Amino acid sequence: MTRDLHPVLLIGGAGVVGSHTTRTLRRLQPELPLWIGGRDLGKAEALARQAGAATAVRVDLTRADLGLGPAPVAAVVCLLKDDSLNALRFAQQRGVPCILFSNWQFEIAPEIAQYMQRPAAAPVIEQR
Repeated sequence: MTRDLHPVLLIGGAGVVGSHTTRTLRRLQPELPLWIGGRDLGKAEALARQAGAATAVRVDLTRADLGLGPAPVAAVVCLLKDDSLNALRFAQQRGVPCILFSNWQFEIAPEIAQYMQRPAAAPVIEQR
C-alpha cells in the first residue's frame, strides 16, 4: 500500500529543526516515503540512510520546480525561510498541502497574497 504513496518533501529536512522533524515523522509513520531536501546533499543523504524509506534530494529555491522537475509529491513541508515563495507555488501547482514553519506573522503577507490568488489550489498552513 505505501509503495503507491508519493513522498513528502521536507525542504530543510537535514537542518537542526528539519532533522528532528524527519525523525519524528519516521517514528510516527515508519513507511511514509520522505524526500529530505537541502543544500548539503551529503548531510541529507546521511539522514536519509538513518531514517530509512527516505531519499536525499537537492532543492533549489531559485527555481519554480525546485530543481525537481515534474516529480509528484504528497505534501511540501518548508522548514526554512523561503523568500522566493517557490516552495508554496510548487505545492499549489501540484495541488498538495504546504506547511510553512519559518515565517513570522509580520512576514506572511506574500504567502497570504499567493494563497488568495489560488485559494482552491492546495491547503496552506503557517506554523508558529
